[in-house]
Amino acid sequence: MPPEVSQDEQRRELIDRVLHSRQFRRSARLRDFLSYLSQHAGGDIHEQEIGTQVFGREEGYDTAMDTIVRVNAYDLRKRLAEYFSTDGRDEPVIIEIPKGSYGPVFTPRPQAKPAPEPAPEPAAAAALPPKRGRRRWLYWSGLMILAAACAWLAVDNARLRVASGGWAAQPNLSLLWSRILPAGQTAEVVIADSCLSIFQDLTRQPVGLQDYVNRTYLEMLSRPGLEPEFRRALDTIMSRRYTSMADVDILRRLFALSGPGGSRMNVYFARDFPAESMGSANLILLGSKRSNPWVGLYESQLNFQFENNDAADTSSVLNKAPRAGEKSRYTIAESSPSPMEAYGEVAFLPNTSHTGNVLIIQGTGMQGTDAAGKLATGEDSFAQVVKLVRPGGRGPLPHFEVLLKNRIVGGTVQGFQIIAWRSL
Repeated sequence: MPPEVSQDEQRRELIDRVLHSRQFRRSARLRDFLSYLSQHAGGDIHEQEIGTQVFGREEGYDTAMDTIVRVNAYDLRKRLAEYFSTDGRDEPVIIEIPKGSYGPVFTPRPQAKPAPEPAPEPAAAAALPPKRGRRRWLYWSGLMILAAACAWLAVDNARLRVASGGWAAQPNLSLLWSRILPAGQTAEVVIADSCLSIFQDLTRQPVGLQDYVNRTYLEMLSRPGLEPEFRRALDTIMSRRYTSMADVDILRRLFALSGPGGSRMNVYFARDFPAESMGSANLILLGSKRSNPWVGLYESQLNFQFENNDAADTSSVLNKAPRAGEKSRYTIAESSPSPMEAYGEVAFLPNTSHTGNVLIIQGTGMQGTDAAGKLATGEDSFAQVVKLVRPGGRGPLPHFEVLLKNRIVGGTVQGFQIIAWRSL
């Protein structure tokens, strides 16, 4: 009679099968990660320790700025879930890395009980979007793919057709852009992450800046019971880097404004923007916090705040301190197949360290952001802002925010008006 295999030996053999599976075969980094965790199972494993021992980071590195362990932990959980639901579906014991911890847990696989009749959809399926939401997702996905294909051509074309004088030749715009794009200096431009908007639409889960930077919001993809097709769709969406056509058009206008030999602009996708640059340079943020969470850093300074209500399928602008004739909230129904209006905002304020300036261009949707971009880059339209926020027509342009209402015909902005403003 063969000797009984100990539990520790069984776990080592299980780990070995996982490490040599097709899910891990081509990822040496994840194999090293899982091996290290399994060797220290039962102990107190810290993120910084893993970063140093597995990923070669220096002792005492800042885990708030370098999220390599959390990002790979998300990938590790996803690969484990895939293995135990496919190649390892007959394994009697499964391995999980619980959220908020790095210690592997070995759990007997629950035995499925035969159902006497078809069961209703599991609770996790509630996260699936309704049919209307699925159609909207397919439409937006196609639109984002088109935007990605056009982005480089649009920007490159703008470089070739740049205006001869830029903002310096336009007196109203020069009041703003001499502070954002001064000649010889560099400005950081952060464009919206449209994939993040789609992710939140489908999951009905808001994503804040901290979760976005640390990528902890992606951990929901390893949640047990999530429908595989839905998980794959979300995973595919968040592996892409798509922005909106509104942002592409605003970039075109920005390159034209800089003029030949003017300011240099570093363009970042929101997901790739380095946090340390937030307070060290002039900054242009495109899109609302739903698609560009960096806007959330400045929300407390603004009177007009853009919000989304996923349950009611609406987006709105909160007016924190309404003046006479103003509404306390301006709301758009996202479920409308052809919205007739949208709202946009241009906000000019100091950066977090007060060493430079920030320009926020955002809207309730692509049309709202597009209208705000046209206001901030058009000489005649921006003259309206100058008259409102620069009393007497003298002195530098003060920090401000203006709220626009936009008229939409055929899905494009046909006109807009300033309905409220504040000096900051």
